[in-house]
Amino acid sequence: MLKMVVGYSEDVDDLDAISEALDQASDQLGGLAPAAAVLFAGVDYEHEPLTEAVLGRYPDVKLIGCVADGQMSSASGYVDDGVTLTLFASDVLDMTTGIGQNVSSSPVEASREAAQQAMAGTDKEPALAIAFTDLLQSDLGAVVNTLSDVLGTDVPVVGGASAAEDIRATPWQSHQFYGAEVMSDALPLLLFSGPLKISTSVAHGWTPTGKPAIVTRSERNRVGAVGDESVIDYYRSYLGDDLGFLMANPLAVSQGDSFVLRSITGTDETDGTASFMGEVPEGSTVRVSMTTVPDILDAAAYTVSDALASFPGPGKPEGAFLVSCAVRKMLLGSHAGEEAEGARAQLGADLPMAGFYAWAEIGPLADGLTRLHNATFVTLLIGT
Repeated sequence: MLKMVVGYSEDVDDLDAISEALDQASDQLGGLAPAAAVLFAGVDYEHEPLTEAVLGRYPDVKLIGCVADGQMSSASGYVDDGVTLTLFASDVLDMTTGIGQNVSSSPVEASREAAQQAMAGTDKEPALAIAFTDLLQSDLGAVVNTLSDVLGTDVPVVGGASAAEDIRATPWQSHQFYGAEVMSDALPLLLFSGPLKISTSVAHGWTPTGKPAIVTRSERNRVGAVGDESVIDYYRSYLGDDLGFLMANPLAVSQGDSFVLRSITGTDETDGTASFMGEVPEGSTVRVSMTTVPDILDAAAYTVSDALASFPGPGKPEGAFLVSCAVRKMLLGSHAGEEAEGARAQLGADLPMAGFYAWAEIGPLADGLTRLHNATFVTLLIGT
């Protein structure tokens, strides 16, 4: 048995908000003791009172979470702000946590530490990991690859990068939750071990255009040249001189038979470089990509239907976990709520659902290997 319940509040008072979310979730547990919790909160809350309240109600619960750029759940639908608390209880699964710190300076070591700590708390076979971390200060490609190496490439990792507290601040800083602690530059991980049934699906809705080109100069998330021209001139060759909203046109970076998106976050006309929400390795094959609002929404709907179709039987999912991108929310504008509405329509009114808007997404592609994504929608279904 797996019991997933979700509580939510938009109360502006920190303690009132978490109390309301806790009461909603606790009422649905039916007397069960939760083993794990995932907490999402908006940037305007004082986060320590939230985490402390959850541990005050459930001292033994394994809590992780992060600051979110938006939230969606069966308790609230889509919202820009608020507090969303998901509790998990099970009589057949182990739920353990681990934490990696100083991810920006030691991404491999931090990721290995988080995964090993979580694995040390169980003697059951790892089945699924949920993880959150910072964005631009960290080498997220190394984070994702290391988690897969330690946990096993057949263990999906789903999650993403937390939202920045202030987008105008340099460097961006965001917060992650681990137990009662509110941390930065950290990697909290929740590991489900045992007989967990899982299905995942990932899609974005962007279409590459033009001829493939090779990245000839880059360092981590900063790209200098594509082919024999600057990355900015490469964009101009497809989009013209109006480069005011390049987030709508991520680079499609080839990875095997598929590709992942890298959303642009800023340009420097003095040297022709651009920064992206994730690494773009030198030697990568890339193309400019384009989309429309209907394509973005269709991609989200596809992930839900695909995950439902591939969920292993017998039995039905007992919970849904969704990750979408802040870039998608920005481009969708007044249509942003339709991602959550579409998911709810397919999942049904009775299935617990929780999710958040990330600054980079983590999820497995169709080949089963976990990747780092931008501008992407990830659907995870779980059950026993």
